[in-house]
Amino acid sequence: MGCINSQIIRDMARKVSLDRLNVLKERKDKLVSRLFMKKLELLLEKERNYLYKCAYCSKLFTMSQRKVLHCAKARSYIDCNGEIRQKHVIDKSWDLKKFVTHVRETYRISWREIYWKVWSFLYVFRCERCGVFHHISELGNCRVHK
Repeated sequence: MGCINSQIIRDMARKVSLDRLNVLKERKDKLVSRLFMKKLELLLEKERNYLYKCAYCSKLFTMSQRKVLHCAKARSYIDCNGEIRQKHVIDKSWDLKKFVTHVRETYRISWREIYWKVWSFLYVFRCERCGVFHHISELGNCRVHK
């Protein structure tokens, strides 16, 4: 499978659905891994999906999530609605691509696992009981309802 051009793998990744890709099994796991790697690249190409790391708490977030996610270690301020807020601060020295490469090489995690972990940081939900926003990766970890 190493002979398949990277552009062809990219085109295949665009066309295959995540549902189909998630159930595909192959003996040596060469094509499926490459497809997940390309799916991850395609996902992160969109600027709205780019992840940043907080300089204070080291959590990952997108720019749109920065407005709703709370940083427990950041300085508090009062917003225009009179609410106390603590915003994540971007760590300018952190690089997402280097981070993904480091995780892949250090922990020997599959591209499928890396894809779904990164995907889980791209979406937030709001706790119905307390109104606090959380990443999907933190499902069930509401600080108020531990």
